[in-house]
Amino acid sequence: MRYTVTDHYKTLGVAEDASAEDIKKAYRRLAKKYHPDATGNDSAKAEKFKEISEAYTVLSDDKTRGEYDRQRRNPFHHMGGGGGAGTDTDGFDALRDLFSRRGRAGAGGARGGGAPQEGTEGFGFGDIFGDVFGGRGGAKKPIPDTALAVELSFEEAALGTTLPLSFRVENEARSIKARIPPGAADGTRLRLSGQGAKRGQQVGDLVLEIKVRAHAHFKRDAQDIHLICPITIDEGVLGAKIEVPTLEGRATVNVPPGTSSGLKLRLRGKGIAKPDGTRGDQYVELQIVVPKGLPERARRLVEELRTIAPYNPRDF
Repeated sequence: MRYTVTDHYKTLGVAEDASAEDIKKAYRRLAKKYHPDATGNDSAKAEKFKEISEAYTVLSDDKTRGEYDRQRRNPFHHMGGGGGAGTDTDGFDALRDLFSRRGRAGAGGARGGGAPQEGTEGFGFGDIFGDVFGGRGGAKKPIPDTALAVELSFEEAALGTTLPLSFRVENEARSIKARIPPGAADGTRLRLSGQGAKRGQQVGDLVLEIKVRAHAHFKRDAQDIHLICPITIDEGVLGAKIEVPTLEGRATVNVPPGTSSGLKLRLRGKGIAKPDGTRGDQYVELQIVVPKGLPERARRLVEELRTIAPYNPRDF
């Protein structure tokens, strides 16, 4: 005659001296993985779910866990002389009875599959699956996001900002301060968890749909910014120090002598913020602007320049 006791500790993947909290965590993890709503009613996984549920029901209660531990040490405990000669049994009928009694302790009685009950003790099946599977039925419909369009200046988007927002969600007035991280691009959707519509105890999310206003001078290219900067003929010929705008004020750059239109100067770290905390660069493209309506003396000087320093920039 052979008696065996199912190893509930092995079923949940916990040690024999596991705490009640460890047992609960193990059950939650496995139940979410093997619950029929998550597995498409796969028969093998449904059977595994029953084993997990039975293991948790036994081990989550101090009394039934004590009975189970005694039964494991002595498989004949509680059996008396009931097991007849030549009869194969798993030696666990007494614990199955305890399992049934524990199930009946819940408010709704035992449910199919041996799932823990929602009742006066322990935590219920709905505690685990209330948000994931919608309790005892099908999946709950997720709360729709609340969308809110916000407009940022080029500088706010590039450097980040804290934006005070006032809006209404289902006739409820809200006022919050939203932190916009550096580097936000036009079209970025920023999710603020728990700031949306309410459905009972659940709260949806607020999604900020960001629009970045165009800048009068800057153009964005990924994490870099570009600026076209006009210079005079003499600045291009002789060189000069000039001021250019940046995201954080003005900066001085050197125009080398003999500069032609199209030369790009690089300002390191003056661009858009990157996720790693560094920043892109700012590129300043120089463009020589020729004045119109020169006075006669200025025209004669240019003609003299052409005479004494002729050159042909076209090599094609």
